[in-house]
Amino acid sequence: MNRIELKEWAKQKIRGNELELWKGIIIVIFISFLCTIPGLFFGDESVIGDVLEVIADIITIPLSIGLIHYFIIFIRKNTFEKEVIYDHYNEFARIVITLVVMGILIMAGFIFLIIPGIILSLSLVLVPYLLVEKRDLSCFEIIELSIKMMKGHKLDYFVLSLTFLGWCLLIIPTCGLILIWLYPYMTVTLAKFALDIIDNY
Repeated sequence: MNRIELKEWAKQKIRGNELELWKGIIIVIFISFLCTIPGLFFGDESVIGDVLEVIADIITIPLSIGLIHYFIIFIRKNTFEKEVIYDHYNEFARIVITLVVMGILIMAGFIFLIIPGIILSLSLVLVPYLLVEKRDLSCFEIIELSIKMMKGHKLDYFVLSLTFLGWCLLIIPTCGLILIWLYPYMTVTLAKFALDIIDNY
């Protein structure tokens, strides 16, 4: 599918399914919020509060992959399986290490120059999806595979992402209400793009 067809497909896909998609999103938001509560008791300038905040961020990392898994199952099977949101805690170390290494690589790219950082970011966009789709691969195998798979697709992904900029500009004027439709639309569109690359590799 080209960019226009992909976005139209995503619009049709989410139509009537926004509520179920948001149920998964709300689960992740709620659990993430609960994890931040202990740090709130120590204030913004407390070292303990900062440590607890970092711990909370790390603890909730598998939830972000679980939410991607939730959307992938919707795209592939048109069903909603909320249990997959928690499914990736049994591979906690693999997920955290992979995403931390990914973050370090991207940060290193931006430290040297902006362009290498952008290129690295685009090269690694498949990592979260590969963590779901290729659960037998190690951290560095996933990173290497994402880089290989994104060859020839980085510009397409970049342009596709930019097409949502106009919608994002409406977030403030609509007091965020547009996100009820926009977030599932963007997520499904970008996930479908990623899955098509993985399936056709």
